[in-house]
Amino acid sequence: VHDHAGVTTRVDDCWNRIGTRGDQSCPQLPTYTRCLNCPVFEQGAAALLDRALSQDDLEAAARAHRHAAPLRAHDQADAELAVLVFRIADEWLALPATALRQIDKPRAIHSLPHRRNRVVLGLVNIRGALTVAVSLGELLGLDLSGSGKHASRNGYARLLVAAHQD
Repeated sequence: VHDHAGVTTRVDDCWNRIGTRGDQSCPQLPTYTRCLNCPVFEQGAAALLDRALSQDDLEAAARAHRHAAPLRAHDQADAELAVLVFRIADEWLALPATALRQIDKPRAIHSLPHRRNRVVLGLVNIRGALTVAVSLGELLGLDLSGSGKHASRNGYARLLVAAHQD
């Protein structure tokens, strides 16, 4: 059981009891070979990734980003790549943590006059600066109709502020 922002997420962590990290007595283990391949593990991971973030989580991510040391060019080949994993429709995606500037709750997006592009949503105020807001789902051509296999699960919308080479 995980409680974040007043939302309790129950996850059956059978992999720790009877799976590969437990006594390995799970009757499904021969079928899936590893717990990572099992639908129970997939559902548990999705439940944790879909949970609401608390204000403490958001503040901790902001602190970690402010204090992260940039990698020097020769360190990049040996460094592990930190990423943010998220889902749009039925697709799991990732962005490098170095490209992220802020993760926040959705906020008002102001439409642009005479601009009817489904990718460019408008402008959003980010720390006093007007920033172009885009829909990653539309940009990547993902099915946003809500008819996919994850349509029935509650998702939590996030505003991701990213930058590439400033």
